[in-house]
Formats: sequence, structure tokens, C-alpha cells
Amino acid sequence: MGDKEKLILDEPIEEGVKSYSRKHGRQHKGYFQLPWYFAGGIVLFWALLFIAVVKPLFYRLPEPLTVEDAPKGGFIAERAQANL
Repeated sequence: MGDKEKLILDEPIEEGVKSYSRKHGRQHKGYFQLPWYFAGGIVLFWALLFIAVVKPLFYRLPEPLTVEDAPKGGFIAERAQANL
């Protein structure tokens, strides 16, 4: 047997070495994989979770202060933008 034939041989060359080929059994993936048609549900779940968290937090922001309302030395976005 040549070297080329040993490379494509399915059986182990050395004694005591186990071979997990596709011929002799199912290939082990190591993790659980859902079927492809669950992808839409997963995307929908994450979109709804994002909206449920971000939208309420967005509307909980405090009212913006203007330069007239600001205490002396306080941060005001209007003043910061005017400095740019």
C-alpha cells in the first residue's frame, strides 16, 4: 500500500486508535442545533425583547434643560453644541 492510499483509508493505521468516520456512525456535533425554521421565532423574540427594554427606557429620560434653566456650571447640551 502506498502513502496516498493510507491517507484516504478509513480504518486506523495504528493499533489502539479509535476512528470516528462517517461510515461507522453519526458525526457528533458537540452542541444542540435547532432546525432552520426556528430562526424566525428567535429573531422575533430578540426584537420584542429589545423593544420591551429600550422603548420604556427611552421615554424615561429627563426633560432637557435649556441654557436659561441651567444652574451655574451645570452641563447643558445646548451650550456644549454651541461651543462646537
